[in-house]
Amino acid sequence: MHYIYTMRIIILYFLISINILQAQIFEDFSDGEITTNPIWTGQISDFKVNDEFRLQLNAPSAGKSYISTTVAFPDSFIFEIEFEMKFSPSGSNFLRLYFEMDTNDLLFANGYVLQAGENGNIDALEIYRISDGIKSLIARGKDGAISGSGPFVKLKIIKRDGIYNLFADIDKSGTFVQQMTWDELTNSPEGTQFGIECTYTLTRIDKFYFDNIKVVEYSPDILPPIITEVLITGASNLKLTFNESIKQESIDLTDFEVNNGIGQPLTASLEPTNNSIINLLFDESFIGGLDYTIICKGLTDLSGNEITEILNSFYYIEPAKLNDIKLSEILFNPIGSGSDFVEIYNNSDKIIDLSGLVLGNYFKNEEKLIPNITIEPKSYIAFTENKENLIEVYRPISLETIIEMDLPAFNNDNGNVYISRLGEDWEESFDYDENIHNSLLDDVDGISLERLSVRSNVNDKNNWTSSSSVNNYATPGYKNSNTLDVIINSGFTLENSKFSPNNDGVNDQMRLLYKVKDPGNILNIEIFDSNGFLVKNLVRNQLLGTEGVILWDGTNNSGNALRLGIYILSGNTFDQSGKKTYIKEAISLVDFVK
Repeated sequence: MHYIYTMRIIILYFLISINILQAQIFEDFSDGEITTNPIWTGQISDFKVNDEFRLQLNAPSAGKSYISTTVAFPDSFIFEIEFEMKFSPSGSNFLRLYFEMDTNDLLFANGYVLQAGENGNIDALEIYRISDGIKSLIARGKDGAISGSGPFVKLKIIKRDGIYNLFADIDKSGTFVQQMTWDELTNSPEGTQFGIECTYTLTRIDKFYFDNIKVVEYSPDILPPIITEVLITGASNLKLTFNESIKQESIDLTDFEVNNGIGQPLTASLEPTNNSIINLLFDESFIGGLDYTIICKGLTDLSGNEITEILNSFYYIEPAKLNDIKLSEILFNPIGSGSDFVEIYNNSDKIIDLSGLVLGNYFKNEEKLIPNITIEPKSYIAFTENKENLIEVYRPISLETIIEMDLPAFNNDNGNVYISRLGEDWEESFDYDENIHNSLLDDVDGISLERLSVRSNVNDKNNWTSSSSVNNYATPGYKNSNTLDVIINSGFTLENSKFSPNNDGVNDQMRLLYKVKDPGNILNIEIFDSNGFLVKNLVRNQLLGTEGVILWDGTNNSGNALRLGIYILSGNTFDQSGKKTYIKEAISLVDFVK
């Protein structure tokens, strides 16, 4: 008796299990075949499961192929499928997905079919009702939704109480956009067949792909929308992306407010082709470097779930402007087959958007577009064609500040490098030369030129020098080994009264800093030894900018290294009116500086 009772329970459980399994399907083709679990029928020899575990058309010649499987669609359900057509759909190459069909004999069938592909270039997703084999169009999605080459579509159809809503995530946008809606309140089909039909020419016999087919019973949406992205698209424009579609009628200007004096928007509108995106226009402009918070409330999704209040933080990433981005370092003569690099510095207190900027070489009439990345305030980024080589040779402090990209060609002896924005007239341009390197170096291969001061003229040869041996002769992506950290108000000032030209990174050169009120001053400087003999004509009739530096490497007029000792710097400037200013400083040339 107990045995019979137990068997009845097992049989009942088995029947319930079968019913549950029939009521849903999840097919990801991970088993590598389509003959079991679930069972597909039809022209299955025209399809294969490929190495990516996706169902792929694999027909021998042009034609039409149809396969199907049995699914007991619940009264309310969610149907999902991914498909890809690696071509532009047309009237000769298109896809049909049949669902809720009562038979696989399409001449007499009843149910629905979705078509992707049509004549012309305004391809849209279309839904047809099939009654006794006759198709009639009942709903059409957005024109041009799949008109591109090789559309990848994640499709979702939600049926609830006889009302259908079709959503699509196209080309992996990450957002499902509602394409259409229709209802069958009095004539809902009750078929149990799902089918895939590909129509193709000879060049498309293997260009259809399918994956992640799922039918599950509908669970009501009881959760309000959430913001997945806040993006500043202009000085006063904000784009909010939600995880689901927003009901147009629920949008009100008072639903939004941004801090830091921005306030409520002037306009708020759904994006025409994506009703999960709201574009906002404000009266005030965003300011770089400030942290903003937007409060959003009152909006509802298509199921009527209302946002009570959402807080999202964001900040304004500004485009680069004049004096924001500076050239900071260049390696133009790498060792052996090594890679050049160009380093830039964000001279501002803002996060800067580098999209649209180019690195170029006027001498070669060549420029390359910088990747769409950002650079933090007061920080460095180095660009190279071989990141791995640069890391191996120079062991930089941060790997994240080394960016791989195509570079213009740079000659090993002299040339040009510039950075600018496409379509704008600002730029930073430097004419480099190997003679700028420290004259005491026997070989400059693999040694970068570093800029001493971003405040001084980029093309002042005294504003560049060889990188220190302490840092492996280059500092890609981080602070230069040679920088001027002293800021003077006016006049001439020695940064260091002692220097040792041993390239150990500590006061390797004498640096005379200057800052004058007006440009156009002429400078002359001579170096004398302790006995009063002239050893170096350091500067002769040099035209000064308003700010800069004068370097001396400890050599005489013949280019030979001088002996250690005390030296006298003597010079003068005269402005355009003829007024003279005299300079005199004592300098110690030493073995090393502590």
